[in-house]
Amino acid sequence: MTDTADCCKVSRSLHLFGRSSYLEELARTADRGNTSLRDLETRVNRVITEGALEAASGPIDLAVRTIIDALSGDPSPRVRARVRTRLTQRDVDPDQLKNAYVSYRTIKNHLNECEHIDTSRDESPITPARATDTIGWSETRHEAIIQRTLERLRSANELELRGSIEVSIHTTVTCDRCHSSTPLRALLNGNAACNCDT
Repeated sequence: MTDTADCCKVSRSLHLFGRSSYLEELARTADRGNTSLRDLETRVNRVITEGALEAASGPIDLAVRTIIDALSGDPSPRVRARVRTRLTQRDVDPDQLKNAYVSYRTIKNHLNECEHIDTSRDESPITPARATDTIGWSETRHEAIIQRTLERLRSANELELRGSIEVSIHTTVTCDRCHSSTPLRALLNGNAACNCDT
């Protein structure tokens, strides 16, 4: 196990917020092979955030998850502004904290290159079910972004809609050879295909 503070971004971020000791636990957890890279990403970012809160000039009455989502997720502008203000008031630089957060790919590189731990077992093969989950998450996220943007336009009197706004995304896939279009869900469920072979 490496103890070099600048080995990679994972090491640097944990060192920056006084959590270098977590590197050993991270390596042990990864070596057991029963925790996904996504889960390790979540754990490391929580540890980084906890270090920032401990180093703050006073108590910050915000949940760790709320801070992470506000800085690296896609919260409402009001929540993002509130979290950033609360952090700044306690001498925590929100941009420095945001930039310290790591992705699962960064975790993978750290484990492979710094700890020499094989993470290939964590890379499950793609399946229609996994693809459906990923695409569903993406559609839901973009629906929320579009809905919030429209609501902001309405609040600015740039959009005339009186009722509640509901956005729904339905993805279709088009074959560039036969030009047939298929609903994505039907394609992933094996209930439809293009007309190239008919």
